[in-house]
Amino acid sequence: MSLKLSFLMSTYNEEKRALSIAVDSILNQTYPNFQFVIVDDGSEIPVETTINMDNRILLIRLLENVGLTKALNIGLSRCTGDIVIRQDSNDYSDPSRAKITKKFFEEHPDIVMVNSSYTVADRNGNIIEQVHRKSNSSEKIKYDLLGWNYFYPHSGVSFRKMEILSLGGYNERYRYSQDYELYCKCALKYKLDFIEDLLVTYVTDNSPERNKKNKEQRMLAEEIRKNYNEQFQRQIEAKLKKNKE
Repeated sequence: MSLKLSFLMSTYNEEKRALSIAVDSILNQTYPNFQFVIVDDGSEIPVETTINMDNRILLIRLLENVGLTKALNIGLSRCTGDIVIRQDSNDYSDPSRAKITKKFFEEHPDIVMVNSSYTVADRNGNIIEQVHRKSNSSEKIKYDLLGWNYFYPHSGVSFRKMEILSLGGYNERYRYSQDYELYCKCALKYKLDFIEDLLVTYVTDNSPERNKKNKEQRMLAEEIRKNYNEQFQRQIEAKLKKNKE
């Protein structure tokens, strides 16, 4: 079966040049048949005035800023694709990302969520490093998530929409680290894997605003990690009990 794709992006007051690069990296994919959902989360300057519009774009403009988590759920509810490909509004995708992601999911019907190898760059486009991932067993990924957000970055993630909706989508209790919470609850029920290709460039941000956010993000991540460890342990205990019966 040929899977349909939706790209999902939320943006709030993003710098014009960065947003244009991010949007164009999706519009210029070598596989062109997809929907592109952009949620303008109450930006002071409307997104449509700063990007190249395209008939594949579904632009949802929110009248007030609701935060990334809720904005993503609003966008997710409007995605028509079987597969949702995430990207932040200051990162950018390799031109082959849609094609490679589609092929991977069609060849691996048991996998619900993937991330990929990725490049790290600064805001001037200078490459800092490339992080290469190897395809792993879902059980290994499940164990690795016990320690930290091993499935990072959010912009590299793609998933089967219906399965993620069955989990409730992004947990709106978490203003930050909503991606880590999603990976953890997905890992408890479904299989995850890595695509080995470099499919996304993650752009670092060392601004004072970002550093302030990082403190709260770390606190929430620790709460998520604790909850996941408890659920994981209960799952293991339930399996052991069943094997003894």
